Amino acid sequence: MLSRSVKQFGVRDMLKTKELNMDRRDFLKGSSAAALAVGTATAAAAQAAKAADDAKALATPALMPQRRTLRMVSLWPDAVTGPGDHVRRLAKRIEAASDGRLLIEITDQPATGADAFKAVMTGNADLYVGHEHAHRELHPAFSYFAGLPCRTGMDIDRFNAWLMAAGGQDLWDDLAAEFNMKGLMIGHSGRAHGLWTRHHLQTTADFKDKRIPAIGLACDVLRAVGAMAADQTSMHALAGLARGDIDGAEIFGTGDLAQITRSLGAGPAPTLFASLSINDAGYGVSLGMRRSLWDGLANSYRVMFAALASEARAMGNAETHSEAAMTAHMYEAAARHIVFAGHQQPYALARQLTRIAETIVADLSGHDDHARRINASYMAFKGPRSAAPSS
Repeated sequence: MLSRSVKQFGVRDMLKTKELNMDRRDFLKGSSAAALAVGTATAAAAQAAKAADDAKALATPALMPQRRTLRMVSLWPDAVTGPGDHVRRLAKRIEAASDGRLLIEITDQPATGADAFKAVMTGNADLYVGHEHAHRELHPAFSYFAGLPCRTGMDIDRFNAWLMAAGGQDLWDDLAAEFNMKGLMIGHSGRAHGLWTRHHLQTTADFKDKRIPAIGLACDVLRAVGAMAADQTSMHALAGLARGDIDGAEIFGTGDLAQITRSLGAGPAPTLFASLSINDAGYGVSLGMRRSLWDGLANSYRVMFAALASEARAMGNAETHSEAAMTAHMYEAAARHIVFAGHQQPYALARQLTRIAETIVADLSGHDDHARRINASYMAFKGPRSAAPSS
């Protein structure tokens, strides 16, 4: 039986249509409502890490040693363009703001899935950088702090306002504290440039068996229409699109555009169709540390981290606006391989995908008390306005 929150969206009949042909039980197996709980071993390791942090805080309350190296794990490789560059810059700013008392050591290999979160939670690392979708196997409501799909979410400016001025950060802190974690928003993926595919997708049936990696709840939307969706954890998926290893991928910001443009220009390339985005508002980029480590920091260090997070967010937004000319150049370079189908996209398809996303979010909102409170605050602040238009 559908939950009351799902009924409010009026989508019971939609889920029964022949066109979508979805069995709700199978559908929820791949959705955030079926997210995995933290294993006993992981929870025990997290408690041990917390005890170690607490012991250090008692030995030297609210103080930091003269010099300390913090190990940072990242979802992205250390690269010249894209999120990797953003991560490197933030690390250097932390070192400078602390006058060298904090040194940031970024791991060589990018983490995947919830590995970065778990490494910090259990004390194998001190900081992570990624997006909160990566942690949804630990709790599905983390996805609210990355971004919701298909016009169910907020654009980056409204999302930041919710975090900073309307209680969003407090709700995030409450949820993350259950896992001995503290999160701060440090940036954004940038504009969503659409779902680029090797086939023109005009109906939900066109998605069947298409291999399309995606981020977060977009995976659930794609699985609901029969696509073979998997979590996209690195920009390497874009090279696979040009090679034909996958059938589609979402493009975000200039980093993704640069990657796919290089891939298309490296040799014989297929015609790609750029149409509506699933994660139409993009996704947030976050910095996290163990909550017990955060609580043991002197006030000046906590203020420093919060201020640097705000600075990084503002710098990322400024770069998004300043890179308009670069974006236009990249589009021009890839134009001979792209058919922009955004204005030809059937309204019915966009509406169906949105209704599926609404169903997924509604089910997520009933996961537990954390999810209910986060959803109520998020949706009240979002109001009736949709997220950024699909590309």
